[in-house]
Amino acid sequence: MNHKVNSIATVAADDYARQIGKEAVPIAIKWKDLVAKSSSCKEVQNVLEALKSNEMQKCSRSYQVVENELKGEIDDTVYEKANINDAMAKLKCKEYADARRGARESEVEVGDEVLLREEDKGKLSCNFGNDRHVVTSKQGSDIVCENPSNGKVTRRNSTFVKVIPKTPSLNKNDSPVGDANTQQRPQRVRKQPDWYGDVVIHALDE
Repeated sequence: MNHKVNSIATVAADDYARQIGKEAVPIAIKWKDLVAKSSSCKEVQNVLEALKSNEMQKCSRSYQVVENELKGEIDDTVYEKANINDAMAKLKCKEYADARRGARESEVEVGDEVLLREEDKGKLSCNFGNDRHVVTSKQGSDIVCENPSNGKVTRRNSTFVKVIPKTPSLNKNDSPVGDANTQQRPQRVRKQPDWYGDVVIHALDE
């Protein structure tokens, strides 16, 4: 019986506390709604005129603290300008960081054959595996490649792949290596020094 009475008292206390909290918390309204519903309020009209004439020093301290917020409620372009300035500042910081770190665009393209970086298993292990993968899609630094032998799809960052250089194919008109038409390296002209004059050098007989 006592347990049931205590439960009822607890529920009643919770409902009472919830009702007090709901009634005590003020409901926030936008400045536009306040201006529309307070056209006859002299204080609101004075603040509105001060915002338009940039003379907020005439208003009380409580309005001066939220001057930017009130301007944003009146003029929507304030927030747009703030977003543009924020984006430009972030872009400037990114360019500075990229220049300090030597960052550059990835040269990996869709269709390239690449090797994937492997975990370091020792000082004699290779950094990249032997399996060739073909890049199927690329979005920023995110690369998706597929292994043609088993069809396994792998997603990696561009820093963990290495492009396999393509070997140039010879056409019919191209001359093979070692052909007579191949240009040789230039050689200097070999002659007797000028300061020898008319001296004749004879080879010694063995």
